[in-house]
Amino acid sequence: MIDSKISLLIVDDDANTRKTFGDILKLRGYDVEGAGTGAEAIACVQKKFFNIAVIDMKLPDISGFDVLEKIMKIHEDMVPIVITAYASMDSAIEAMNRGAYSYVTKPVNMDEVFSVLNRALEKQRLSIENKRLRERFSMAADAAGIGVWEYDVAQDVLIWDDWMWRLYGQKPEAFASASEAWAKGVHPDDQGRIKQEIQMALRDGNVFYSEFRVVWPDGGVRYLMASARVVRDKADKSIRMVGINYDVTERKKVLEKLTELSEMKSVFVSMLSHEFNYPLTIIGGGLDLVLDGLAGSLSENQRHFLSSAKDNAERLGRLVRDVLDFEKLELGKMQIDIQKNDLNEAVMEACEGGRFLSKGKKLSFSLNLDKDLPKILFDRDKILGVLTNLIGNAVIYTKKGGITVTTQRESNVAHVVVQDTGPGIKREDLGKLFQPFMQFHELKGRKKGGTGLGLAISKEIILAHHGKIWAESEVDKGTAMHFNIPIQESDGVRDS
Repeated sequence: MIDSKISLLIVDDDANTRKTFGDILKLRGYDVEGAGTGAEAIACVQKKFFNIAVIDMKLPDISGFDVLEKIMKIHEDMVPIVITAYASMDSAIEAMNRGAYSYVTKPVNMDEVFSVLNRALEKQRLSIENKRLRERFSMAADAAGIGVWEYDVAQDVLIWDDWMWRLYGQKPEAFASASEAWAKGVHPDDQGRIKQEIQMALRDGNVFYSEFRVVWPDGGVRYLMASARVVRDKADKSIRMVGINYDVTERKKVLEKLTELSEMKSVFVSMLSHEFNYPLTIIGGGLDLVLDGLAGSLSENQRHFLSSAKDNAERLGRLVRDVLDFEKLELGKMQIDIQKNDLNEAVMEACEGGRFLSKGKKLSFSLNLDKDLPKILFDRDKILGVLTNLIGNAVIYTKKGGITVTTQRESNVAHVVVQDTGPGIKREDLGKLFQPFMQFHELKGRKKGGTGLGLAISKEIILAHHGKIWAESEVDKGTAMHFNIPIQESDGVRDS
């Protein structure tokens, strides 16, 4: 660890050199100590951490090389700098090959010395920070069960950390190398693919990312995820890969179970819809015949009860269709028939039912259409469904006042707004509005009914048109439901 005051050890058998050198450095704020022999230098380093050791290569007891080697073993974070004469440059180069950071030559130039010291301290700071980061990463990887590996391309050597051996269910002593353990552990059916993907990553310099199986000694199969980056030299040649492995077996099992349950749900919903639709059609048709008087005249009470039964049969039919439509949207099986259509005409058609319902509740109903809105690309039936849902909700939730429907061209989108004067929605509830099975009957005083899928389905339809749907509301003042879809005046699409 680096102290707040930088400590420096001068190792030189000349007492005058040590004193002169030390005095100058002390004036610069360094904490300086001296050693006249190699043995003294080693003893000093054993007692105290020095940021830098400046070592004369010619000492009376042992060589500077020996001092360098021994003090580096005691404190690997210390930065050694050697002092040498011009005639001994070969010794300086050898010292740097053995771990010295740099050298200065005699006679010593102090400007050169301070320049080397500053670079040495920066190197030390970066080295210690890098070490700390590696330690933190190692701790995090160990806690998460992540194995770290490195592959030297030129030497064809694979290096594993302890967690890699655990992930493969193997012990290092059982193999001559990690490469042998890899070949033994990776599932035979996956080895060819993985080798090919590694070679492609090395060739192209891309990130390697793959999932594969390993077979443990007890025959158990585990799923591992591998991720690695390719390191290239200055000539842009791949020299090594550094990566991680982690176990995804449990996640794989959960996903497989969820997929199985989703498929079961889809089959059930499809079967349920079919089983409901047919008898509901028969019930509805029979009730229509009776209400039309084909089975004889009806009293007022009989007509009232039969009409109520017909309304409930139709409501049940809508619920079944909502569930089926939502299932199709979730599975991506909903067919979108995009053609060039008139959005204003679709809005007017959707408003016919809303205007009729509003009249029965003594609500006003206004329609403001942008006459400059061009024909645009959309699925007419699907957008009609969205409009019908939004307008229907507005009428149902509004007890007094009215509903206003507006279309407007805004830059490259067609914007539709359905505004009501109902009780509004709390700000914290707006984010939940388009979630599946979400209902606001308690908030708005409406009796329970419906699936709570209408707005969720509407959102998916608008998203399928590359549009946006959202709500703005204020409690006791009303709600505005917005959606927009892109204006694409393509000549390549036929008019509807």
